[in-house]
Amino acid sequence: MADGRRRARSRLFSPLNAGRLRLEHRIWVPAMAPWRASPDGFVTEAVVDWYERFAAGEPGALVVEATGIRDVPSSPLLRIGDDRFLPRLAKLVEAVREPVATEPGCSFSSSISRPFESAWRARHASPGSYS
Repeated sequence: MADGRRRARSRLFSPLNAGRLRLEHRIWVPAMAPWRASPDGFVTEAVVDWYERFAAGEPGALVVEATGIRDVPSSPLLRIGDDRFLPRLAKLVEAVREPVATEPGCSFSSSISRPFESAWRARHASPGSYS
């Protein structure tokens, strides 16, 4: 069987619908701990570069690494426990969205994406800009 026909029949490359989540295909980049954040937990250029490379491959979903929610240092893990982290986290979101802007199927999230998204919308985004 030709590779194209096999791929077309594979569930791996079929859409996934789970509640409000819709993915164009089922390939995920799972959460990892690449240890690229600053010692204080801020997004660095190394973090942005890391996720941009994954986004360029157009996965169905890209899950952010372990992210601390308490306002205590967690060595080079990302943190989101205070508003001071939001500008650099927003830069990460924008960097990942850019390579996939023409591909509607990539979802970028973490286990705490809703609190971050709500905070970001309340402070910076116009209504409906990230729907």
